[in-house]
Amino acid sequence: MAVSIEDHSYEINNQLSLDTNIQKASENLHKKMKEILKPVEWKVYELLYIEHKTEEQVCRILKFKYDKKAKSTYNKQLKNIQKSIIKKAKQCLANGEVDL
Repeated sequence: MAVSIEDHSYEINNQLSLDTNIQKASENLHKKMKEILKPVEWKVYELLYIEHKTEEQVCRILKFKYDKKAKSTYNKQLKNIQKSIIKKAKQCLANGEVDL
């Protein structure tokens, strides 16, 4: 049951705030990823996650084959690189190697 804030100001004012600076955390993650990724993985990471390019744009820039009519939405080579990047990022975060 929801209660009004006015009646519970003590609890609200004494809660620990979890101020997470998203911008700083993402910069820390980008620095760590640049250290651990292979050059082609870093280029894909940079294009997809920093510059926010589409998979099709990344394929064009890196000269990977891209077929819009294919059943899969993008190139298998790009998909494998993305899996590798995500695996390494999760591993860094799980090991506490990145300051959040």
